[in-house]
Amino acid sequence: MNDAFDDTEFSIGRRVRLASDRSSLWTRGGSASGLSYELEWADDSSMVAVLWLRVAGKAVWGNDEQGVRLDLTGFLAHLSSNWNVLLLEQAYPAGLSASAPSKISKEINGSELGSSAISLVEKFLSGHNIGAWTSNPSIISVWLLRQGNNMIIDAGFNDWTWPIADVFRTLSSLGNVISSRLEKINGTESIVGAWHARDKISDIAAASISTGLPEDSLRGWVKKGILKSMPSRDILIQDMSEVMAAARMMGQVADEGALFKLAKVIESIPPRETLALDSLSAEAVVQLDQARDRLPYAQGHDLAKWLRKQIGMWREGSKVDLSNLLSDWAVDQHDLILTPAIQAVSIWGRHHGPAIIINPNGSRNIAGGDRASVAHEICHLLVDRHRNLPVIDVLKHDNKNDSRGRIEARANAFAAEFLAPMEWAYSVYRASTSVDDALGLVMNTYGVTRMLTARQLLNARINIGAQINPEDVSYLQGIV
Repeated sequence: MNDAFDDTEFSIGRRVRLASDRSSLWTRGGSASGLSYELEWADDSSMVAVLWLRVAGKAVWGNDEQGVRLDLTGFLAHLSSNWNVLLLEQAYPAGLSASAPSKISKEINGSELGSSAISLVEKFLSGHNIGAWTSNPSIISVWLLRQGNNMIIDAGFNDWTWPIADVFRTLSSLGNVISSRLEKINGTESIVGAWHARDKISDIAAASISTGLPEDSLRGWVKKGILKSMPSRDILIQDMSEVMAAARMMGQVADEGALFKLAKVIESIPPRETLALDSLSAEAVVQLDQARDRLPYAQGHDLAKWLRKQIGMWREGSKVDLSNLLSDWAVDQHDLILTPAIQAVSIWGRHHGPAIIINPNGSRNIAGGDRASVAHEICHLLVDRHRNLPVIDVLKHDNKNDSRGRIEARANAFAAEFLAPMEWAYSVYRASTSVDDALGLVMNTYGVTRMLTARQLLNARINIGAQINPEDVSYLQGIV
């Protein structure tokens, strides 16, 4: 397959209801606890099979009694042509975001996209929805989208996160089974050949898939020094460069000049040993795993309270010194003026960082908003570096991006609770003569914005049963 993943096919048993003389017409493979499949042919010359596709033992194509009919040639052709898309494309196209891959179509309707951006979106839709690779209208959409070392498997009614190596072993096994079957049938040579050649694309083609940028633009980046050199496909699979990840995630909101400035800053940041942060991260991931059944905002609140205790900031009224905290963790912090849509960029690849880059010109980074941006990125550094995100995060000012999924919702909730715990904000409210006095005191005490303070008071009403005057509730809702 490639140097990144093992290409071994592995069996997880045989379905005992089939007679032994038909065992050659049936196979199954994959991970019983992850992505798995079953295939059954009508006869040795058939190019149509019955397929069962399961995730964590739950059928997404077919049911316990009946599978779905699958045109093997069409499915294998799409799997071959989109193999590198699934491996290399780790973010939504054109700067769009969604809470899950299946929701991306809805995001298009609320966005003003040009023709080139629409083309990128259409390519994304066809490359990640494996249900669209079949001619059977009864097969539902199943979306696959890589996030760092994991793959999101989204069937619309439910979604799962599973190690990417395991998913690709299963897909490789399925492709090999289909290919071996088609090799025996005349007229399928080109489809089988494409499957065996699925890894053979140029490095610049791989970089184009990875960043969503045209090949000519990438060649220009090398000439202008935005990229020192064109990384190989295998490097992009294993270790996407921080600069290229930034280009992908900034989407349509940054021009080439901004990317060049960002690239220069990233290139100036050395890799650092972060033993204190790594130790905290390991404990934070355990905390998060124990709360995996809780809603994202609750996970963020829990992590914030836990971290305050770990760093000795558990007394009411204590204001976190973010600069000192990052310095203690050996995390660089830089300022870089970018477009107002970009609030912050954090990096944590092997070659640079970890570091947080704040845009003073960011539309939310005014009058204390930059502290929320830094705290948001701290959450990613704690729990998402090695699991959910590639080597970079770009925080944008966009309502859709603020709720683009569980990861961002958790980081937003963490930032608010870490900077101004809702119980403490409510304590100030109860002791104040007016809601405006409470807002001002919380803002001054904890270094946060008026909007964040209002949100925390409203959160206190929902989450801890805070008793807030109805008129004050309406006033606070008008702020947020």
